[in-house]
Amino acid sequence: MPFKNKIKEAQIQKAIMEFLRFQRIQCWRINTVGIPDGRGAFRFNNEMRGMADICLIFRGLSVWMEVKNSTGRQSPNQKEFQRQVEAAGGFYFLVRSVEDAVVAINQLEIQTGKK
Repeated sequence: MPFKNKIKEAQIQKAIMEFLRFQRIQCWRINTVGIPDGRGAFRFNNEMRGMADICLIFRGLSVWMEVKNSTGRQSPNQKEFQRQVEAAGGFYFLVRSVEDAVVAINQLEIQTGKK
């Protein structure tokens, strides 16, 4: 099987966070992996299942970004989280690159009428 140069989601997340911080956009990386239980396993918080990878505040708007690599798909919990965010008036973007994050921010700028 030939080697595939597949970028890891963690690398994409890091690059997007660097872009957002460079733009002086307040953002946080949400760690939903779980909390180590001291026995080599993780204890999961059910309230966080499906939560997006990145949360940011952009011009007073609640914005969430779920990061996936080129082949990644949303889980049912992630789709439900997206539905809840959008139902509450927030913004949710599925992004696969820094370029996707730039497009998302540009869309928000258009919606707020400011650039």
